Amino acid sequence: MSAVLITACRKEARGPALPGSTSEAAQVNPTPRIKAFIERALASDAKSGGFLSVDSAVWYVEAALNYSMTGSGLPNEDIVVYPFEVLVETIGDHVDAHATSQAFLSFATSMEAVADAGRHWVIVDIVAERSGSRLKLDCFAYSATGGAKLNTNFGSNDYWLWGGGSSSCACPSHTGNNPGICADKRIEARINAAIGSIGVDCYHINVETWYIRDSQNLGSNQYGYDDFLNPNDSTQWDWFFDYQTYACVTSGGCTSCLDPTDHSFYTQGTWDVAQTIRATHCPTKDLVVAAVNGTTLTCTGGCGFYLHVADFTYGFKVCGEDS
Repeated sequence: MSAVLITACRKEARGPALPGSTSEAAQVNPTPRIKAFIERALASDAKSGGFLSVDSAVWYVEAALNYSMTGSGLPNEDIVVYPFEVLVETIGDHVDAHATSQAFLSFATSMEAVADAGRHWVIVDIVAERSGSRLKLDCFAYSATGGAKLNTNFGSNDYWLWGGGSSSCACPSHTGNNPGICADKRIEARINAAIGSIGVDCYHINVETWYIRDSQNLGSNQYGYDDFLNPNDSTQWDWFFDYQTYACVTSGGCTSCLDPTDHSFYTQGTWDVAQTIRATHCPTKDLVVAAVNGTTLTCTGGCGFYLHVADFTYGFKVCGEDS
């Protein structure tokens, strides 16, 4: 993602007040304000109720979606990211409160339309970008299945292709049945099992997502895979454990088939990168969910380039009606 973030959209720790809210308690506890916003949005006779600053509008849409759609208390596996988009008219640096409510309802309807049985919503991240006189709201909704916590150890028979959406992921060295899960999703599952579930009656506000991508043309909240070198690698640039997340040029010394040692190393490395980003950019927020996907690129000379890209989403956790 390369959206240009609006400077005002910093999603401060507890968020802004709704128009007309003067209660000191309402300024400290976000839940009553979020519930009031949702109730106004659902009111059949909802009309313009004043104006919100751009950053407040983004905050309320995101917080309301997380409050109303997430918090199943289930573990998070097999992450799928659903993108949605809404355009909202602005008046200077403000958005009509009714238009903000409609944006929330539009996103909620879109999420309900793609909801699958056996899956649950983990977290929602809203990113804002100017588009002329309008505000483009990009919604990234993270969905997961809720299986049992996975074993973090890799067995002697764990030889799996790097990823890329293949339905046949077993390497030649692997014996036995092939369940069709590649290394990227095995690493993803172990990281999300370590994170654990959100908890029942909990949700997140002030959400932000950071991305690991190819090192070219990086946008907002993005790092290149080569920004995270393996500090214990004494033979850099041989494509053998050079980086903490998986990257491999086939003309180098690496392979697209990961063995048990590879899996263990890149699982730990990907986890460490997520924690480094949290410590650097959002130390007061929780790591909520990780998405890891294998992709391929073509490098100079036509060689193959295999890469694990990743999304790490963080948020400020709120639990209970009176948090």
